[in-house]
Amino acid sequence: MFKAILMADIHLKDTEPIGKFDSTGLSLRTLDKLNALERVFNFAIEKQVDSIFILGDLFNSCNPSNRLRLEFSKRLLPVVEKQIKVVILGGNHDTSDGRFFNFMSEAIYNSYIYFVKSKKIKVNGWTIYCASWGYEDSIDSNIEDKAILLAHTQIIGAKYDSERISDKFYAPERFKQFKRVYLGHFHKRQKIENIQYIGALCRNDFGERDNPEGFLYLELNDTISETYISINDRQFIQLELDVTSEDGIYEALGNMDLKDAIVKLKINLQADIIVKKNKVRKFLETKQVFDSLIEFYRPKFTRLAKVSINKDLSMQKTLDNFIKQKQITKELALCGKNLLEEVMARE
Repeated sequence: MFKAILMADIHLKDTEPIGKFDSTGLSLRTLDKLNALERVFNFAIEKQVDSIFILGDLFNSCNPSNRLRLEFSKRLLPVVEKQIKVVILGGNHDTSDGRFFNFMSEAIYNSYIYFVKSKKIKVNGWTIYCASWGYEDSIDSNIEDKAILLAHTQIIGAKYDSERISDKFYAPERFKQFKRVYLGHFHKRQKIENIQYIGALCRNDFGERDNPEGFLYLELNDTISETYISINDRQFIQLELDVTSEDGIYEALGNMDLKDAIVKLKINLQADIIVKKNKVRKFLETKQVFDSLIEFYRPKFTRLAKVSINKDLSMQKTLDNFIKQKQITKELALCGKNLLEEVMARE
């Protein structure tokens, strides 16, 4: 039996837009991803797998820093010591002019790590074809009966998210000769005929908040057995609140379990309510969130020139019409009326 792990789209980067930094300056969200990789590698050692395949975009750029390479290498070292082969494909983010394929040479160099553009591997009666981003057309036209494709590419009809659908580069029929096709690139886990996008190992933004995150465990005998393993990544929670006062924000969040989550708040406020983001952020800190993003939204008002005013009306009547057309809150309307009365009294 040939046993393997497949994962994709980790997107390790030096600086994440989400989360703070540890005492050494390492992004805590990057540390999340490194810890997730460590859990995958521990699983591989426990299951005594033969190979680990990373299907592109291990890094978010083709020139990761030495520190980032070193942090990845430290997690990878126990796998190498167990003589588990690691095959790494290039993705659209971490491939450029061949630089990706030797980025690890300063950190780890031995016969168990392969950086491949295009490769054919024979195992247990199966042929595994590997193709990095841009090397899909290097695959042989004559495919064996028991063949699997591992690649980083874009399929027509695949979903970016719940709304956007790909209209390029390859039709599913291009790879119909394979028994199974496992891909990286789209972070949303999905299947199209014999093609399967594994999905990202960890969430990268709020657009992926509802996506399952994890990796595949394969066993190859006469047939293919696959198991999806969830990585239990940190939650991304997006909330939209309609409030009439600042206290309404805290009341809405009061009973929610937000511990260790990455929280995005979209707060719809009335025009006359003043709320400071720092105060809301400090409240979220008491809920022990990992990080928070806060956005305020207020009703948009048209310009005064667009309000219909009749020059024959009295000032009081004109003000009443203005308040009605502009949907001014009661508090502001009362201030306006009091001010007008004061001005008229002085005249």
